[in-house]
Amino acid sequence: MTTAKTDAFDVNQTQSFLVTHAKSVGRAMVNHGFKLWFVLQSSRTPIAVKIPIAAALVYLGCPIDAVPDIIPIVGFTDDAAAIAVAVAVAHAYITPQIVRDANRATANIFGG
Repeated sequence: MTTAKTDAFDVNQTQSFLVTHAKSVGRAMVNHGFKLWFVLQSSRTPIAVKIPIAAALVYLGCPIDAVPDIIPIVGFTDDAAAIAVAVAVAHAYITPQIVRDANRATANIFGG
């Protein structure tokens, strides 16, 4: 039996919404990853800042996660947390040039 609430649910519209937001979140994660990479490469960045950045980037690329990426929705939360902590640590070293470089590198992957 179908309820009115189920009838109002449009699978295509919901799928489109999720894909759009997933791309947006994915783009933001990639952009932050590039910012971290460029901060890591900078000679101005102290080793005490480089260590957590390197750890976050290695964790992001590691196939073994605290929360497996195959779990829908929550699978990437641990990756996002690692990147967020690293960005907070690196914040003072993210220059306008690094932001431009990260935006350009992200646009090369996602377009525009």
